[in-house]
Amino acid sequence: MYPKKRVRQIRILPTSSDDFDFEDEEAMKNFFTNKLPSDGKFHFYKNNVADPEGTLILFQYNNSIVASGIMEDRNDTMEKGYNGYYIFNKNSINLLDTPITKDELIDADVGFEGFGNTTKEIDMNHFTKINNLLNEHYED
Repeated sequence: MYPKKRVRQIRILPTSSDDFDFEDEEAMKNFFTNKLPSDGKFHFYKNNVADPEGTLILFQYNNSIVASGIMEDRNDTMEKGYNGYYIFNKNSINLLDTPITKDELIDADVGFEGFGNTTKEIDMNHFTKINNLLNEHYED
């Protein structure tokens, strides 16, 4: 799904049901199929990725991975009540056909122990396993 040469790190980024774009499944799907691919902006309240360039983000929603994309930069300008936004490669955004569950991540043996409310890093040594999981859950 993603060429390894474009990815410098892998992170799981939780979404919040307090955010309008993630208040329900329909809003979440709209965000990943329309909004994020059109403007490339993922707004944040708390910046959890210090060096975003080349970060493969696995978006967490309702305790599963539902989408992915490659982050290119961040802007720390206050906008729409947020503290800033991450900038994604618009062509890299993929809404998965079926979510990747906690058990699948644990079974893939990528050093994952569980979801939470903070960003989690996955070692780049597990890139191929993560990429394969994404491919299994996404039909192009």
